[in-house]
Amino acid sequence: MLELSLVLLLIALMSGLVAPRLWSRLINDPLESSGRRLAGSIGQAGDLACREQRPVRLRLVGGTHVLLEDPASGKPFAHFDYIFPPEVVLRDFVALAGSRSTDEPQLLFSPKGTVGAATLTLADRRGRRLLLELEPFLGTVSLRRQDGRPLAPAL
Repeated sequence: MLELSLVLLLIALMSGLVAPRLWSRLINDPLESSGRRLAGSIGQAGDLACREQRPVRLRLVGGTHVLLEDPASGKPFAHFDYIFPPEVVLRDFVALAGSRSTDEPQLLFSPKGTVGAATLTLADRRGRRLLLELEPFLGTVSLRRQDGRPLAPAL
């Protein structure tokens, strides 16, 4: 009986050490956190365009840097930029017309805060992919894993 209690105590101690690290790794996954952050930036761009009553451009520089800027002047808005972690990159960008972007990917938000339909694909070094789908009529950004399962509810 004493041996069983000791084994259970050791298992409890070891899981107490391992579980926080495992939980932290699941929460801080660079691909998923970058997808959530990009979805948040898209939402912020629409809100900013609506609030300022002028167009706003979200530009992805080099596939790793998200920047919100005024399309007329090209001047970036303060506090609205994000750089992906080194292991995450924008792999693909398909705009409303169904054509793949060969230039720098960008989304133009109207003064009403609307944007055309688009699909962005983020990837990491392990080959995992995350799709961001912009629905202009619903005004949502949905996140999906490479197997089609939703990552989070639509924003």
